[in-house]
Amino acid sequence: IASLEIQANYYFGVPLEKSKINYTFSSQDYYFDKFPVSGEYFRVGPERDYWLPYSYNDRFLFRGETELEQGRAKISSLLDMAKLLRSDEKPQSKIIVVDATLTNPQGQSVSVQKSFILHAGQFYLGISSDKYFLGKNEEAKIKIKAADIQGAPKRVGNINLNVYKIDWIYSKRQEATGGYGYKWEKRKELAKQYNFNTDGNGEY
Repeated sequence: IASLEIQANYYFGVPLEKSKINYTFSSQDYYFDKFPVSGEYFRVGPERDYWLPYSYNDRFLFRGETELEQGRAKISSLLDMAKLLRSDEKPQSKIIVVDATLTNPQGQSVSVQKSFILHAGQFYLGISSDKYFLGKNEEAKIKIKAADIQGAPKRVGNINLNVYKIDWIYSKRQEATGGYGYKWEKRKELAKQYNFNTDGNGEY
């Protein structure tokens, strides 16, 4: 549950009364970046297509209205992570942005914005490889790092790592107009599975 408190006073300190507050909740993707600096890049979060334009995945969630009582107002809302994601979206931490506009009886208004992070879990896992491309029968070193939401190393047990073989299939399809369309399809085939635990430094 997200709980926010709004306090509104005139410049000379007197609380505002009988004023209406309109607010909206929106979200955008949060990318964890609190791993200790080590010179290595650890990838975190769902798979993304890096050739597509970078997007914060901004999304309007809902709006509401409340009123001030003795210069104060509270906004409480249940934020269900499952409902914040689109049907085709993988679990992803979010930055929740709250915009509120207060309007007094004279029609004067003032706005404020507040944001906070809604974490998808209690810790983050990052993965790093010493190579981006491999030849046949070539070995690569994989490192895993676990950290809590503040970036402190965390011991995590029973982690499952799946390794996939990726193929790109070039397909040709006849359109309704009679012409042909061409596209690449991504296919994943499970190659190996590993199960492991991170140590006291959050590493494996």
